[in-house]
Amino acid sequence: MVSAQVMQRKGVRLLALSAALAVLVSIVVLPKLVSRADVGDAPITAIAFVDLNADGEWQPGEMIFTDIE
Repeated sequence: MVSAQVMQRKGVRLLALSAALAVLVSIVVLPKLVSRADVGDAPITAIAFVDLNADGEWQPGEMIFTDIE
């Protein structure tokens, strides 16, 4: 007779194996992500700030956030 703990361990192992297999299949099957930007395209720049007057434009006196990555 197989104990409940042994059956539970087998279930956990089967679940872990299934998860590992799913990860492996997704790595092999899913297409690789490729940037669609051309080398000559201009970079995108942005300024993060607190828009105190809600006009969508930075004005002197509105705080600018720096070092945002």
